[in-house]
Amino acid sequence: MNYFQTVSGMHASEIGCGYEEFKKRNFAWILVKIKYKVYSQAKLDSEIVVKTWPKEPRRVEHDRCYNIFDKDNNLLVEGLSRWCVIDINTRRISREKDFYEGVFLEEETNLIFDNEIIKNND
Repeated sequence: MNYFQTVSGMHASEIGCGYEEFKKRNFAWILVKIKYKVYSQAKLDSEIVVKTWPKEPRRVEHDRCYNIFDKDNNLLVEGLSRWCVIDINTRRISREKDFYEGVFLEEETNLIFDNEIIKNND
């Protein structure tokens, strides 16, 4: 989980919606839920690669996917987290979606949150 948090924070900063950028705009990310599946354990002190990407926002939810691979590119862990953005001044969930002006990757993930129906263009 620490790898997920560290890499997502670094990536959010790179795309202009990290802690410092949001602080200036009086916004904060709030983790709503997280799910992950461990396919295989990494060996102690082995090299790993952590990959993360945001999915296109829906209503007020911002999902982020994660994969952890070993040095031979075998998938070890797959994760999915759901975030909301709050306005620090009002302490309400922001409905703004335009925090990031880049392209969203449509890479697939095998994970969904329980009882959730995924719809395109939601």
